[in-house]
Amino acid sequence: MACSACTASSPGGSELGDEAGNGESTASDAAQTGDADSSQSGPSDSTTGETSTEDQGESDTGSDTQVGNTDTSTDSSSEGDTTDTGPDPAWVVLRQLDANDGAMMSVWGPDPEQVFVVGGQIQPSSGRVFRFDGLDWIAETLPPATPMLDWVYGVDDRVWAVGRGGAILVRDDQGWSAEVSPTNKTLWGLWGASADELWAVGGDGTSDAPLLLRRDGASETWSTVELPDLGVISHGLFKVWGTSSTDVWAIGDRGATLHWDGASWTAHPSEAGIDLISLWGSPSEGLIAAGGRASGHLARLEGETWIGMTLVTPGLNGMWVDPAGPITAVGVGGTILSVMPGGFEVIEEDSPTPMVLHAVYGFSGGPRFAVGGSLLAPPPYIGVILGSG
Repeated sequence: MACSACTASSPGGSELGDEAGNGESTASDAAQTGDADSSQSGPSDSTTGETSTEDQGESDTGSDTQVGNTDTSTDSSSEGDTTDTGPDPAWVVLRQLDANDGAMMSVWGPDPEQVFVVGGQIQPSSGRVFRFDGLDWIAETLPPATPMLDWVYGVDDRVWAVGRGGAILVRDDQGWSAEVSPTNKTLWGLWGASADELWAVGGDGTSDAPLLLRRDGASETWSTVELPDLGVISHGLFKVWGTSSTDVWAIGDRGATLHWDGASWTAHPSEAGIDLISLWGSPSEGLIAAGGRASGHLARLEGETWIGMTLVTPGLNGMWVDPAGPITAVGVGGTILSVMPGGFEVIEEDSPTPMVLHAVYGFSGGPRFAVGGSLLAPPPYIGVILGSG
């Protein structure tokens, strides 16, 4: 498969050197983004296993000149540079957030006039939720002492958010409230086919064991799920996504991947061993994951095997697949990529920010939103919300 921003070399890649590289960062990491405020957390943030300066988890490190490696069974003959001309409509800054609000980590919504963005500040830890009503971004009232939030997702007329310290919040017609969490570890991702069964994943990406939680809809309680042997030494799971209640995938540190078939979880580790930070899919594209630390990395699921390609781009943290069209990936240094259908070819879209972008979400045939902040710089963080379309 062709790749306009990748090179082929031996499997493994230089991305393994820093498992927290996309989020938390050193001063040199911040310099790579071109903005001391462009640090990242979570998968790409300095406060979590994704990529952060506090507990690296997702990918936030960002040298945009480093080249990684392809993993298995990809066309190693194609290489080149990403192009500068991205598809219209252009991305613009919708809202710039100061240290009172912090960095934004995730975006999701049921429709373009009901969009939720979550994030916050890491030191001291405080969570923020903004809701877009089609006209304005409105700050939502949260339970006291809510920590920084890393992911937001909704199903069956309710919205959940997870984050630092094992925080789990739910929003119904009465507003936001806290649910009892069985862990105090960082949670990075959340998904479910319905409110009958939700899954959450976490771990700090450096020393914690990977973490998987299940919410039982009947009892409305969360419990810890025992993991099978992952086949790799991993310290975090960063995202979970599925096509149905019997087809769910979780991905994470060092290429750890797990599949739920409705009865049990089984491991299917990526042979490349590169951090996988974000996951999405569609009927036409199947499942595709993004990650990497020093360099961006894409992986597609073929059968039960992950086939990947390392790109000549900064590390990637977020991905969204339009069921009717393009795939969007975002990452360090304000990177925004349009991934061509069926392969690994990418086109670089013009970005209005040098800050780390941690997540992206959109609506088929409608607008897209991307969020992030100064996750590679020392806190306090500042944040940004971008829009396109």
